[in-house]
Amino acid sequence: MQPNQLAKVDIDKVLQIRYEDFVKNGDKELRTITDFLGVAITDEQCQQALSQVKPGSVGKGRKAISPEMLEQIMPLMESTLRQYEYHK
Repeated sequence: MQPNQLAKVDIDKVLQIRYEDFVKNGDKELRTITDFLGVAITDEQCQQALSQVKPGSVGKGRKAISPEMLEQIMPLMESTLRQYEYHK
């Protein structure tokens, strides 16, 4: 969904969570998600779900892009990265 489309959705129906925050504070962020959805999960279910979350995955995609390719795509991504407070 494009950010301008997101602005049209009732704020009570939108939950935005940054991937990096989810990886860093998985338990807290997963509880935020399940509370938002009105779904109860046990501590065991939470830990099982988080067992697949790997901190090393943060930034993995960016590392896979060559500096030349990054230079080409950054102009296309800059406004979105800025909007979501991602920095170079």
